Amino acid sequence: MGQALQSKTTRISGLAKAGAIHLLWEAMAGSPPDLEYTADGEPLYPAGPILKKAGISRQQLYQYTALGLIGGVTFNKNGYRLYPKTVFRHLKLIRNLNRLGYSLRDIKELFSERLVSAR
Repeated sequence: MGQALQSKTTRISGLAKAGAIHLLWEAMAGSPPDLEYTADGEPLYPAGPILKKAGISRQQLYQYTALGLIGGVTFNKNGYRLYPKTVFRHLKLIRNLNRLGYSLRDIKELFSERLVSAR
């Protein structure tokens, strides 16, 4: 690990959550994006970082959103979609279930049943 990255990583422990996210992003990818946050202080991510981390296309992300597999999508003042941190877990689960042979329709049913049983 480079010395600059190591010193930035060390400083993260004392920072607030939002500041830590910006600092980590800067260390890994250059200047941080202007993240927006929910009322609870959770960061909202633009599509780009999600696509890169999940390894999916923009079209797939929008399709999953339209099908209701991904929720909590908001729009910023410029009309860009913003996604909560939970989208990373949902995308991983969707991809794993899809690899096991479940169709998107099946996955949606599983998610619906899970939400109903959680209430």
